[in-house]
Amino acid sequence: MTTNKPRMTTDPRTPLDRTWPINPMQPNPSQTDLDCPEMVVLVNERNRRTGVAAKLAVHHSETPLHRGFSCYLFDSDGQILVTQRSSNKRTFPGVWSNSVCGHPGPGERATAAVRRRLQFELGILAKDVTCILPEFRYRAEMDGIVEYEVCPVFTASTRETACPNHDEVDACVWMSWDDFCVRLRATPAQFSPWCLEQVDQLTRINFVPPILE
Repeated sequence: MTTNKPRMTTDPRTPLDRTWPINPMQPNPSQTDLDCPEMVVLVNERNRRTGVAAKLAVHHSETPLHRGFSCYLFDSDGQILVTQRSSNKRTFPGVWSNSVCGHPGPGERATAAVRRRLQFELGILAKDVTCILPEFRYRAEMDGIVEYEVCPVFTASTRETACPNHDEVDACVWMSWDDFCVRLRATPAQFSPWCLEQVDQLTRINFVPPILE
């Protein structure tokens, strides 16, 4: 799948209501990331490990297949947290998407990676991390940079308030699952291509958002 760079028709915070402002006092982790680069797991078509590589080095015009994940975070009312990817990201900057995406590190379970990224990007300790699309994979391109992942899809739940990491997230908003699906259909160019594909698959299996007891 190839896509031109999505553009917001107005200020990027306006298409979705009740966006959280970014906390300017949150520590900047970028120097730590440079000192200890995040590693991703390279795989073959059967999802068997073939090696590892630094995340920053692996994403380019010929990105090799590697392991990733997507997560949809829900609150106690069954609302989803929709996030806008940071405009500083190398891949798909400024695009609205599911709650969080990431890559399990070498030897790391996918569920552990989901919890790690939710805490790192949104300051949230998640509950009930559950895989809902175990076989999902995709290839997408934007501005010459390719994402190519074996990317199982998870849900998670929380009662906490999001505190977004400004290096990862430009804005975020809670909304009902039905409203989210309507937004996707109405303005698909504003959303990540993997999110569009995932929601299409979830709709076909009659997905119902989890509710915290």
